[in-house]
Amino acid sequence: MKGFRGSYCSYFLMYFFYYLSLAMMQGLISVYLMDRGYSASQVSLVVSASLAASVALQPVVGALCDRFDKRAVCGGLLAINGALSYVFPMLTAFPLLAAVYSMVIAGMNSTNPVVEQMATVSRFPYGRIRVWGTIGYAVGTQVSGILYRYVSPGAMYQMCGIGMAACMIGILGTRDVGQKDVLEKGQGEGGKPGKGHMAFGRDFLWYLVITGLFYGATNVNSTFLPSMFQERGMSIDMAATVIFAATLMEFPIVMFSGRFMDRMKNKMLLMAVFCLLAVQFGAYAFVPSAAFQSAAAFFTKSVATMAYIMINLKVIASIVDKRYQMTALALVAALKSLFTVGFQTVCGYLLDHGTYEGLYLLLLGVAAVGIVLIFISPIPDGTKEKLFG
Repeated sequence: MKGFRGSYCSYFLMYFFYYLSLAMMQGLISVYLMDRGYSASQVSLVVSASLAASVALQPVVGALCDRFDKRAVCGGLLAINGALSYVFPMLTAFPLLAAVYSMVIAGMNSTNPVVEQMATVSRFPYGRIRVWGTIGYAVGTQVSGILYRYVSPGAMYQMCGIGMAACMIGILGTRDVGQKDVLEKGQGEGGKPGKGHMAFGRDFLWYLVITGLFYGATNVNSTFLPSMFQERGMSIDMAATVIFAATLMEFPIVMFSGRFMDRMKNKMLLMAVFCLLAVQFGAYAFVPSAAFQSAAAFFTKSVATMAYIMINLKVIASIVDKRYQMTALALVAALKSLFTVGFQTVCGYLLDHGTYEGLYLLLLGVAAVGIVLIFISPIPDGTKEKLFG
């Protein structure tokens, strides 16, 4: 165990199996529930319940991680999640199914800020660690499609439980070798001692709204994209293959993050990802071709979401004191869940009474609002932070 603690292998296990498990748990949930006879609004209810549970749990976990050993806190959550995900496909009653799914997703969402932050405080470059999250999510998506079609729909959730156990081993083995130096470099404009507790400052409040719009739109997209592809005539394993290929587009973003993330201004980075959302949602809304929509997903979907994961770490480092950054990350995660609850409710109802084109036209409007808010926001440049080198 001594040689394992702080080793590259521990980070591999943490990232690869965390994102593999996440992909298996939520990637095909709309298809899984609709194939069992539930409506789009019921799918949204399940997803919204999971996000409401996340809103309640994430700030608590963030505060516990700031106060106690974050590995022990997250390791315990993953152990519970693994057991619940293993029994999830055995459930038949809708209320119990929704409750168990909600508990698992809340635990995963609460662990996510810690997992992401660990890559910036390790002795390894960010890209070398985070790339395993990309691979894990891609593999999890592809394996889910194969298991769903050729073994059984429930098999992917039981495999998810095994993945969480492996992730727990990895997270307990990590070590923040360079935490003090990295966080001191990350104080930036908003993180200076005496000025830095800006969790409720103007910059942070603006950022919360922008983040809520981004994740509200992208989480709805992730929920219903597989079912849209299925409506376009794709088999579920082919839809999973498209999402798998799109996930691989995270590679250049992750591997070359050290060359642009620390140099570009926060507002420029935020504007770029919202423009990618506008392109993606515009393609889904106006070009009802499976081939064209697959291409749009390939070039924009995972690029935008992966970039935003890194942007989130950078913005928080530039506007929040280092002492409160885990709490701030947890509050951001909780708010994005809260926004997504509203988005899921509205979009599920819209899809029950409308079309996928109407759904994505609405999301295109959300992306446009986000671009305007970024343009007029007071968010600082954040070029003093050196997190990704």
